[in-house]
Amino acid sequence: MGAAGSGKGTSGGGRWVIDAHEAEGAMEIRVLGPLEVVSRAGTDVVIGSPKQRELLALLAAHAPLVVSTDRIVDALWADGGDHLSSLRFHISKLRDALDPDRNDDVIVTQPPGYRLGVGAESVDAHRFADLVATSEKLRGDDLREALPLLEEALGLWRGAPYTEFEYAEWARQEVTAL
Repeated sequence: MGAAGSGKGTSGGGRWVIDAHEAEGAMEIRVLGPLEVVSRAGTDVVIGSPKQRELLALLAAHAPLVVSTDRIVDALWADGGDHLSSLRFHISKLRDALDPDRNDDVIVTQPPGYRLGVGAESVDAHRFADLVATSEKLRGDDLREALPLLEEALGLWRGAPYTEFEYAEWARQEVTAL
């Protein structure tokens, strides 16, 4: 499984810039370094709040699976209060940012929670794991076939994974798994 094309998303000044990836028309979410998203829409988008960035990263970590609302609330709000309306607000704002025309199901409501409407291959951490697993299978047969996959996997890394969320327990677990 190959990586999607290279977008030019940037992170700076506490703002995420989301760039378009027009060639393949698929969203790409990068968490192996500062969080970046290459959108389907073809426009640069700034995602406004730290909560929305963390919510997107959490959903990306579990893509394409559903993350329960309880799990999301527990991960994003440590006080244990009732934050369901806040969660709905942030989901709505993320949908607006990622797909302003609401043509795609970028974030899907599915009991018991939400999921990203992208496959695991759209998230660099999942592509990394798949490339490493495939290279391990090939290594016994032909190291020459495994090496390019490992090089591609390492090329996905742009810095510390989930770096913006290092304080969050869910992010520490994801980093440990990598």
